[in-house]
Amino acid sequence: GGALVWKAQFRGMDVAACEYSARSEEEMRRMEQEGTALQRSAHPNVVRFFGICYSRERGLAWNLLELSHLYTLQAYIHDRRHQAVYCLRPKSTRASLALQVVHAVNYLHTLEDIVIIHGEIRSSSALLFSKDLVKLCNFSHCRLYRSEEVPKEAVISDVRDLVLLVGEIFSRRVFDRLEEVYVQGGIPRQVVIGMRRAMGSGSLEELCAALETTRESFSGGGGSDARDSRSPAFEPRSSLHFASLVQSADGPDPVNFDSDDSPCTRPRASSDTEGHFSNR
Repeated sequence: GGALVWKAQFRGMDVAACEYSARSEEEMRRMEQEGTALQRSAHPNVVRFFGICYSRERGLAWNLLELSHLYTLQAYIHDRRHQAVYCLRPKSTRASLALQVVHAVNYLHTLEDIVIIHGEIRSSSALLFSKDLVKLCNFSHCRLYRSEEVPKEAVISDVRDLVLLVGEIFSRRVFDRLEEVYVQGGIPRQVVIGMRRAMGSGSLEELCAALETTRESFSGGGGSDARDSRSPAFEPRSSLHFASLVQSADGPDPVNFDSDDSPCTRPRASSDTEGHFSNR
């Protein structure tokens, strides 16, 4: 998302407000790209999108997204404040977290009409909503393609980043090269086979199956999908429409912080949420 993430209120609900400069065409393009992709997404392992707010007075705009009160997967794995907890979690948890991220990317890659290439799959692009539930975020660098026009190299690039992330989840190491992942101890053999086949074909089905088997074997057959049963039904937000924030200043505001009847309150800084969607 934006460089800054604030905690805000939207229609009585806490949300994450990802800030962009309304005076920058590049930032507005990234903001619209993220919002458009998330509007089309309805998956329990992808953050939910609620709409946009902007202020002409301040020259700022915000994408309003589902708020996590925890931290990124990157912090969970590597931050000294959390890594001790991560190390104590059963191996089935690591397999489950990896499986959830792979499910999310597989969903984006297999949408019927418009395929979403995330473009920034990192441990910093995944948010924890509980110690067992992770959701993909950080869609400001994504690309949307008609399903019949998706470049194979774009799919493989996403899959490569995903394989590196799965290796990181299992081994707690950050990888730059696929070969390092394939020989890393601690990653189950069937998962490595699934990784190799995914890189060869671009399909994530076998990697999903390998992670499912691994999770079940680690948990003794009683694994859980760890999906958020408290969330409302996942419906695409097709009723939301983007206005061009760079074009006419005379058009109607979708939601405007400067308006007296706005359902949004101005974002406020929160050390717990700021930077949740920042790049690694």
